[in-house]
Amino acid sequence: MVMDYLRLQNLNEAEIMNQFTVNSKPKSELIEVEKKKKGRTSIGLTIIKWIFTFLLFSGILFCLIGSKISILLLSKRLNKASFSTSPRSCKDKNCSSETAFVMLIFIMMIPHGVTFLRVLINSAISSEEVRPKKTAILWGIFSAIFEVIGISMFALVIFALAENPIHAILFMNGIFILQAFRLLIKGFIKKPYNLTNIILYTVAIFSGIGGYAYVIYLSKFIILQISLPICVLFLSLAWSSKIFQLQTQSKKQETIYGNSINPNTANNNQADLILSNSISISDDLSERSGRNLVTLVSSAIKLVLTPLVAFFINYFFGITDFKNPGDSFKQGCIFFSSDHSLSLFITNVVTSFVGFFLCYLACSMNLQKICFFVPLLISTPVSICLVLVGNTFIFKGFDDFKNSTDKLPSTVVIWALLWFSQVFAINIQMFKSQEFLMAREQSLFWLPTYNGN
Repeated sequence: MVMDYLRLQNLNEAEIMNQFTVNSKPKSELIEVEKKKKGRTSIGLTIIKWIFTFLLFSGILFCLIGSKISILLLSKRLNKASFSTSPRSCKDKNCSSETAFVMLIFIMMIPHGVTFLRVLINSAISSEEVRPKKTAILWGIFSAIFEVIGISMFALVIFALAENPIHAILFMNGIFILQAFRLLIKGFIKKPYNLTNIILYTVAIFSGIGGYAYVIYLSKFIILQISLPICVLFLSLAWSSKIFQLQTQSKKQETIYGNSINPNTANNNQADLILSNSISISDDLSERSGRNLVTLVSSAIKLVLTPLVAFFINYFFGITDFKNPGDSFKQGCIFFSSDHSLSLFITNVVTSFVGFFLCYLACSMNLQKICFFVPLLISTPVSICLVLVGNTFIFKGFDDFKNSTDKLPSTVVIWALLWFSQVFAINIQMFKSQEFLMAREQSLFWLPTYNGN
């Protein structure tokens, strides 16, 4: 039986951590406890576990690479010449720019549409819903606007103007500079100081800034020089964990036993509350915390703003042949199914959804270090290797990028700076998040509780 909810408002942080938090023991001690519980491990189960892990790892890595390269190649089909010269004839080019333009809009809108429908269904099914604070909704709107502008500029302008495909792949690696800066300040405030984290965040910040500054210095396009720092700033703000936390603020609610619970207090204290049967209270609070309404509003705003921002960018920069949004959309839809970019569109959509599901599965099974951390870490180098190799049997169109290996020393410098920025700001913290590398074989095909915090 699930134990009764306790009065969280009468417990201070220390009591919550003592009574409801899974105590972090040394890794060696935890492993010994696991060995005593399991006894002798079956060789067959071990083999099955590692085979499944390898397949999951390979699937996530393929999805990450497929998503990166497909949207990059699709962006390169935009009318790059129109950023600086008069537009070409649509009839001569079979409206490839218009088709790619429409596909990119759909790619940016589909995730928001799926999120909107999912949250709408969950809210309709849920019997109890907590209304968020007004400030939480405002932060959600703020985040949605910044995310749409940043993503649209990346997909429609920056990727299209990137002269070197390796630079384009690396552009998204440094968007967590602001997050690293916030964590650095937090590290100085919190005592005792963690010197290792301070050094890592400092390296991440300077690596990201240095990488972007070098790209801007080498770029011949003034539009890219102006747009890149703006996009990085907007996405850093939109995806900041602090702003995400502000969106989860909700009003106090009464539990089924009449005990008032403030989900924000539990979240801010980082108390990983669990029930006696390993069902997390924090998951229950998350479902009823009012986050659904904020997500619903922000997803709706993203759905509306994405095409509007895209059409504004098209009008301002002249990506397609038509200044009229309706004409651009119409011409793009006419050649949608017959254009050779359709395979890239399908690849991006499929890899995005399959990759999301596989990542969720990996984290649910406590396989996030091997099947989530490692693919995220090596996906960028592998993608770059594919670009250097040229056309592959899956992704074709690398010949559209001229002089990919020109100025190789400068490319290596940018690669190192932006990649290390991501590793030190995000990946290392992900690696430290769990003690166990993998779950027990006996529970591999079940879904143990997983705290996403």
